[in-house]
Amino acid sequence: MGDVVVGVDGCRGPARGRVVFEAKNAQLSRPGALRELDAALAERSADFAVLVVPGEEKVPARMLPLREYNGDRLIVVYDPEDGSRLALEVAYALARARVLMARGSEEAVDAAAVRDTIARALTAMDDVRKIKLHLTGATDGIANARGLLESMAETVRAHLAQIDGLLAARDAE
Repeated sequence: MGDVVVGVDGCRGPARGRVVFEAKNAQLSRPGALRELDAALAERSADFAVLVVPGEEKVPARMLPLREYNGDRLIVVYDPEDGSRLALEVAYALARARVLMARGSEEAVDAAAVRDTIARALTAMDDVRKIKLHLTGATDGIANARGLLESMAETVRAHLAQIDGLLAARDAE
């Protein structure tokens, strides 16, 4: 699909680092994903690489979304039909923090506090993912129940038509 390079803090002057977002529709193996991210880092002279996939089922095997690999790689799920960009926001914030801390900006901030807050944000994102799964299950359950309800309504209507037919036959006698 392609890639996008973001200059970290580029709106405030010269970029303090580069983050490359590599979007893929196809599911990659773990080694394939790491190769893609390595290539994106090298080709774009980036400091951090994020692989963006369109659904949980496209996350490479033995990899998890929003987990760092080798300190400068990350997988994120972004489903454009879902409409939520929260996972992308978290991925960028994490990548930005890692780039700035690696570039020596660590002394200006409390690195331990940043790491702790990142961990809390990732835990909260796990909860968001779980809730989305429950909502999907509930939505599917409601759709199934609605289908059963419509089927039962058709059965009732068929019985009513049969009653009308029996009464019409009696009236014809």
